[in-house]
Amino acid sequence: MNKRKLKSYCTLFVIALVLSVFKINFNFRHSFITGSESELEFGDVPASFYSVSDTTFHEGGYGLHQVSSYKSYQIYVRPKPVRDGRDLISKVGEQVYRLKMRQVFIDVPEGQLTDVYDICMIISYSVIVILILWILILALKTARSILRGNVFVTRVSKYLEKTGILLSSLYLIQFSVSYIFTQYLIRNIELAEYEVVFTNDTNQMYILTGLALMIISQIILMGKDIKDEHDLTI
Repeated sequence: MNKRKLKSYCTLFVIALVLSVFKINFNFRHSFITGSESELEFGDVPASFYSVSDTTFHEGGYGLHQVSSYKSYQIYVRPKPVRDGRDLISKVGEQVYRLKMRQVFIDVPEGQLTDVYDICMIISYSVIVILILWILILALKTARSILRGNVFVTRVSKYLEKTGILLSSLYLIQFSVSYIFTQYLIRNIELAEYEVVFTNDTNQMYILTGLALMIISQIILMGKDIKDEHDLTI
């Protein structure tokens, strides 16, 4: 059983390591609306980005006070394929550069999107806090057992395996939340000249460290079995 687990954990670790080293990413293109009018430009912020608060007094009389009313999101984008081969160019004097936007912040007026992002973030952070506290408790228990000299024991192995599973779960939860929210934006936001894409920016050290701990836990169990067999032989 230990050897089977060890083989499975090693296989998963190698796959995760290859994805990390070669930066193999999940990147999906969304079919955008063709033929729709779109243009990137500098301009005044529309009134939909503000909400009117109570009247306030200022020099010259009473007036309406506008308050910013929007939410900001950090997203990944890439240019839509264009037929005429145009690119985003920066020209300052004789210096000419081609710009390629990959990650941007967008401001969305209040009410234009549902609160999917806020709900996902609340659920995600709540679960993450619970997992982190659980990991810290297991780390303290593991350290206490090691300080007592009980290294090759089943208890330490179980602590390490659970910690590894929790770290891997932490990665999968963050990845899932990011994917779900990005897919929601892809289906509800249309950008001029650019499209929203999903790019995996979750910290891959979580799953690599988690799988490494799971492998170490099985090595400890195998070491314990070898030690027990040696003691019986003596």
